[in-house]
Amino acid sequence: MNPIGAALTASDAAIRQVASYTVGACAQFGGFEYGPFCLACLPSMIQMANVPDARAEDNLLATENATAAIAKVLIAFNSQIPNYNEYVDSWFKMLPVLQDEEAAPFAYGFLSSLIQQNHPVVVGQIPQVLDHVVQALSFRSISGKTADQVVASVKQLLGTLPQDQAVALLNKYDAESQQVIQEYFS
Repeated sequence: MNPIGAALTASDAAIRQVASYTVGACAQFGGFEYGPFCLACLPSMIQMANVPDARAEDNLLATENATAAIAKVLIAFNSQIPNYNEYVDSWFKMLPVLQDEEAAPFAYGFLSSLIQQNHPVVVGQIPQVLDHVVQALSFRSISGKTADQVVASVKQLLGTLPQDQAVALLNKYDAESQQVIQEYFS
């Protein structure tokens, strides 16, 4: 497993992407015995997803794959992570996931579960949550049941605001995004 962990900080984005995908698969399917390895990989994935050019075209898929892998690790091993909330905060700052249609459902599924749990990171950042979801819907990186689940969670979150504030948040978007909002939030 050490070569995979080392590959998370490789200079080649494709290698980082494969390494992140592997960590995510270990978290999702590997079981308890993969916990220490996956947890040890969290700092490296967060580091690489936050370098200044992490969202550059060459690095974007590696960054989005790391975002999904981190979500998988946080889901699988949350009770084993003493600084879980710090990782959730770091992960949230890595959104949105727009280009990787395989990674997006995991990232937004995790976001939905955080909303359902009233996690302070998402409850305290409702405009950003909405913005990430509207972008994902606009880019069609999430659809079907995933989109429906995430939108239902965001509607619940918006319901915690006074109606005029929620409406103001929804009305701030351009015409193209308004079509998506009408489709999903009406």
